[in-house]
Amino acid sequence: MITENGCVEGWPGRYDKDGYPRTLAGGKYRLVARLMYELYRGPVPDGMCIRHRCDNRKCINPQHLEVGTHQDNMADAKARGRHCRGEAHRWTRFPDAIVSLIRSDPQRYSVHVVRELWGIRKSQYYRIVNGESRQIAA
Repeated sequence: MITENGCVEGWPGRYDKDGYPRTLAGGKYRLVARLMYELYRGPVPDGMCIRHRCDNRKCINPQHLEVGTHQDNMADAKARGRHCRGEAHRWTRFPDAIVSLIRSDPQRYSVHVVRELWGIRKSQYYRIVNGESRQIAA
């Protein structure tokens, strides 16, 4: 199926957990977008990834695909509002409210108190307090 903005969707095969079409090629599952890019536009340099200019992970239209770095891809996600932060991130263990409490009063919520209450590792606690991890969703 071709959408009104020219995306080619409706891959009949498998999709990965993030919604990207995959297929078995060369004995392993590969991203269909990458295979389509290689088929129509040429090889993808080592260490590079395929980016969707259309911002549609289901799209396999080679004209909507371009090569870039992982950093480029993450910048795209952030600019398009798809960069998960805080408790929306799938790997987070602590709600934003706990992170805010820890940062609001590190003397009251010392590493020992926090470890006892919520089981946060000492190294994680200091990364939270220093703002090195867990940016809270805006």
